[in-house]
Amino acid sequence: MGLAIAIGDDDYQEELDELAMLLKEEGIVWQQPESCVLPPGRATMTSVPYSALYCLHRVYARCKAELPVTPVSDMAEVEADHEVIADERSMCESHLLCHSDVDGYYIPVDFDAPEVVGDDYERVGSSQGLLAELQYCAAAIGIRLEPDLSLSDNEAQRIDELIRADSGEFTYEWMAWLALHEACRQSIDSGHAIVFIG
Repeated sequence: MGLAIAIGDDDYQEELDELAMLLKEEGIVWQQPESCVLPPGRATMTSVPYSALYCLHRVYARCKAELPVTPVSDMAEVEADHEVIADERSMCESHLLCHSDVDGYYIPVDFDAPEVVGDDYERVGSSQGLLAELQYCAAAIGIRLEPDLSLSDNEAQRIDELIRADSGEFTYEWMAWLALHEACRQSIDSGHAIVFIG
């Protein structure tokens, strides 16, 4: 079982049209574009195990708590940081943490905190907000961003190769980080929503 991450999927057009109407009631104007022209993604894996996402949650929460980030050898170490993650999640500010792990949407509109929209959508995240959080914790897991916080093609390729070879201490964290980073980039550049499919 894992999380699939889609951008520009026509199968969700009706749901996204309804989401756009609900967002408008909250003062957020966005509409899924009809044409789907996405910049190429640089992540080989666009579906990730849930455990990879939980490992990335731990990284972000530890960064926010100003705690050292160390590799995990099993999920018990992620569970050991439950309180650190819960404390950060309780602030309802993080687009990474305050979002369903199995379904839901990120839209390419920059707003501060995840929005609670309608009864069925729970919190909707901002692609820009999620991207900023990924940039914030990148260095803690050895991802080298450019001075403008962009991810170079060479660095994306390096991380992708490490993931595929399973040759690093942060393989799971990299897997989730790169898949989400590329989804954010494609979403922002194209205007399409990110759709979580659990």
